[in-house]
Amino acid sequence: GKLLRSALENSVSYLPNTNGRFLQISGFRFVHSCSMNSTGGSCSTPSGMRVVNITFLDGRPITDDINLYLVTDDYIAKGGDEYSMLSQAPFIIDSNSGESVVEVVMEAVKRWSPISPHVDGRITGVILTSLLM
Repeated sequence: GKLLRSALENSVSYLPNTNGRFLQISGFRFVHSCSMNSTGGSCSTPSGMRVVNITFLDGRPITDDINLYLVTDDYIAKGGDEYSMLSQAPFIIDSNSGESVVEVVMEAVKRWSPISPHVDGRITGVILTSLLM
C-alpha cells in the first residue's frame, strides 16, 4: 500500500499541469486534492500530501501496510517518469520472463472487442480554491 501511495503521489505531483506521468488505474479508486488560489496557476498542496484516500472498488481502504501486486509497463516499473519507488519492488514477471503488458492488452482487446469504455469514478480530483491572493 505504501508503494502504491508513493506512485500515486508521483502521478499527481505536477497537477494541474500534465506531462504524461498521470497513471491510469484499475481495481481501486483514489482521491487527490489540490489547493489553488483564485487566479489558477500551480497547486500549493505539497507533493506527498495530495493523495487523500485510496480504496478497493468495494470501498475497503488500502492502507500503507497492505501487500499488493501492481501491473505496469517496463518503463514505469524501472523508474521512468520519476517512478523510482517502483524500481525497488520485486518483479514477478518482466518482459524477459513473460508477455509484455502491451501484448497482454492487445490480446485482451482482440478477445473482448468491442470494448465499451466508460467513466466509473476511479480517480477523483478535488480542487480547493482560495479567494485570497
